[in-house]
Amino acid sequence: MTPRLLRDNAFLVAAASLPVAIVCMFLLLTAIPKWTVSPPQYDLLLQTSEYDGGRGPISVQLMVRDEVLQAALRVV
Repeated sequence: MTPRLLRDNAFLVAAASLPVAIVCMFLLLTAIPKWTVSPPQYDLLLQTSEYDGGRGPISVQLMVRDEVLQAALRVV
């Protein structure tokens, strides 16, 4: 009786199982890089003043204070 019940309600089975399968796939795809890529060996921050990003109306100045990256935004 179970195969006939599943065959008669194939749409409901698909409607319930496909979202669960997609969620499982995304969880797996986000976990694989964490398993295969080692964490960075050094804490490093690079800043350059040579990049000209099209001079917008906002100026961003990056600084590190007490081992925390802070950004100061100013309207030009």
